[in-house]
Amino acid sequence: MQGICFIEPLVGATVEGRKTMTRRIMAPQPPAGAHLRNVSDELLSDRKTWKRRAHFSNGTEASPKYSVGEVLYLKEPYRLDNRGHIFYKFALKDREPDGWKNKLFMPASAARYFIRITGIGEERLQDIAPEDCIKEGVRATSGNILYFSGAEKKPTAYPYPRECYAALIDIAAGRGTWDSNPFVWVYDYEFLPDYKISAL
Repeated sequence: MQGICFIEPLVGATVEGRKTMTRRIMAPQPPAGAHLRNVSDELLSDRKTWKRRAHFSNGTEASPKYSVGEVLYLKEPYRLDNRGHIFYKFALKDREPDGWKNKLFMPASAARYFIRITGIGEERLQDIAPEDCIKEGVRATSGNILYFSGAEKKPTAYPYPRECYAALIDIAAGRGTWDSNPFVWVYDYEFLPDYKISAL
């Protein structure tokens, strides 16, 4: 089972059902000037799994990391006590500064949240539609678009969803991501509140 990482406020948005979509940068990223020629879906030898490929004008190809129907676990910082009980950093208001295990190395057996991929698309990052910004976890309140970065003590208000998402992706994927306008895989997903690892 594969895991996926979100920044803390987007884990919460997923659990609350406000975030149902995520964009991930294609790898390898085609060179500047290349355009997306077409996308193909190939049925693999097991006759159950489809492999998607994006074909670019310069001859390079890219495939998504995840597949439709695949269940992923959400990675987050955690720790174990001497009895084997698991504590999650994102679940605690009073957090000790040290001792948390890096979420990148979290095993599926320690996870508490799971999602299922329901669709895969492809586009340039800046082609995101305003309604997809909301699906990415941007929150609309009282006519303003609010985004909680996790690093801010107060929410920041943006007048437009795309402006808000541009700030969000630069926090989640690194400063300058929006301006670089990479090709991305667009994953639709559903939160699985009752999923248990024993179901594997």
